[in-house]
Amino acid sequence: MECRSLEITVTSAKDLKDVKLFGKMDVYCVVSLEGDGYNSKQKQKTGVHKDSGPDPVWNFPMKFTIDDVAAQQNRSKLKFKLKAERDDGR
Repeated sequence: MECRSLEITVTSAKDLKDVKLFGKMDVYCVVSLEGDGYNSKQKQKTGVHKDSGPDPVWNFPMKFTIDDVAAQQNRSKLKFKLKAERDDGR
C-alpha cells in the first residue's frame, strides 16, 4: 500500500455564530481524515483561540498520512468541525 503525507494549515474562520451568552467564544477546529484505507480515521485539533469571538485565527499546521489508492478513488474525506470550548474547559 502506497502512502504519502498530506500537509495542511488551518488558518482561521470568519463570522461564526456566537453561541456564548456572556464573554467571547473560545474556538478550536477538529480536522479528521476519514474513509482512508491506510487508517480508518485520523483526527487532530488546533489549539483553542481564547476570547476569539466570531473570528478565530490559528495558523496551525497539521500532517496526515493518506493512502494513494483511496485518494485516487475519491474515498477519502477531510472534515473540519469548529467547536467552542465550554466555560468548564470542555
